[in-house]
Amino acid sequence: MKHVNPSFSIQAPKISFETAQLFAEAGPMGIALVVLDGDNCFKAVVSYAFPSGLTDHELTEKMKEIFSSENLLQKRYHKTH
Repeated sequence: MKHVNPSFSIQAPKISFETAQLFAEAGPMGIALVVLDGDNCFKAVVSYAFPSGLTDHELTEKMKEIFSSENLLQKRYHKTH
């Protein structure tokens, strides 16, 4: 499968993940990730947009690729929503 690249990605150079919160939303149109630090300031916003009309199998494969390769999803957070 071709590597899935984010549609939008902006991240602070340094994030204290042990005090940060991850907010994630996923659906058939894409995946959005937001990281807030302990003071509720934005530290990262990343989104992946999927083309319309994907089969369930194609959608599953894209999500698996993102879940395994997205650096923000490999971290431990104070809270995850």
